[in-house]
Amino acid sequence: MRDEADAGRGLRNRATTKSSEDYVEAILVIRRERGHCRNIDIAERLGFSKATVSKALASLAAEGLVEVAERDVRLTEEGERAATATLERHRFFERPLVESGVDARTASAEACRMKHCQADELVAALFRLPKVQLRRLLMHTVVRLPVREIARREGCSERAVKYSLARARRRMRALLTDGD
Repeated sequence: MRDEADAGRGLRNRATTKSSEDYVEAILVIRRERGHCRNIDIAERLGFSKATVSKALASLAAEGLVEVAERDVRLTEEGERAATATLERHRFFERPLVESGVDARTASAEACRMKHCQADELVAALFRLPKVQLRRLLMHTVVRLPVREIARREGCSERAVKYSLARARRRMRALLTDGD
């Protein structure tokens, strides 16, 4: 069974693009919501033309990530694994932002950017932070909320937030330099 750090890697074991990750994640979500997935569904979800989606699906099929049969787009086993890992990575970054009061649309957009992080060591280190430290670190560094606003949203003192951020930074440095 994979650990959280492995789950966060998405498609990193192959030469893929951010776009490929977005496509397989979209296919997975659409199939879970509707039970089937068509080119037009992907186009609407990602905001691309149907022709662009068709071209991308051909590339993904050549990589062995998707199959298209009678207008139904399906993920292969490898595509399913990659999509699940990408979605897990997205949710990993999205959840603490939403829990801290960031509106869902902003949290999802920020999580979408962060899930494409190329530094597997960085993501693995983030997975190892305590949830409170991760949430506060993301609010401060990604959403760029000031300490005062984080304290207000969390219902704690500014001092507690500063302490938590300092601990998170120290822990990240230790994880990234020592690997433990």
